[in-house]
Amino acid sequence: MKLLIKHNLLKHSHAFILGSVALFTGIAPAHALPGQNLKTIRQWSKESFVLPPALVYNPQYDAYTGIRTIEGGLLALYVKVRPQDQVSVREQIVTQLNAPKLSFARNDAEGLKLIERIYTPEIADDFRTSKYVAQIGETDFYQGKKFVYTTLQQQRTRRFSVMPLSALNKAIQQQVACQNERCAVYQPF
Repeated sequence: MKLLIKHNLLKHSHAFILGSVALFTGIAPAHALPGQNLKTIRQWSKESFVLPPALVYNPQYDAYTGIRTIEGGLLALYVKVRPQDQVSVREQIVTQLNAPKLSFARNDAEGLKLIERIYTPEIADDFRTSKYVAQIGETDFYQGKKFVYTTLQQQRTRRFSVMPLSALNKAIQQQVACQNERCAVYQPF
């Protein structure tokens, strides 16, 4: 009996120590963001309970995409990478919901909760406290301290994009150009 108690104590102590090391060294499940490589992004998507478990190259959009059924609808992930080093430069979450009460807005608790589940609480907070920059067409642009965010709310479809801070001006210019000419927009559904 003493041996069994000692064994269980050691087993639980070992798990506690490993958990503490992970917590204090910053080791956590992958949360991919622009600037990370495709391998990390694929691992993040595979380990997520929300994101599509597999991303495949989609030549129509020159990006990696995937779709997953979620409660009340569908969720798609679009990841644009630089060809030379396979590093993410833009990620977009697209939802299509049967009852679209969710909104990717800085004051929408459900939208912020989904962003937190997909990324991290820090990213959700960065978006929540971001500065509104512009609206071009139906797309809203926000500048956080860590990233640039765009949102688009259409009938049943919601879009949330994350880009590096350095991409803000180029993204706005591209959106302005798209108002005058037809641009390819990721349409997963």
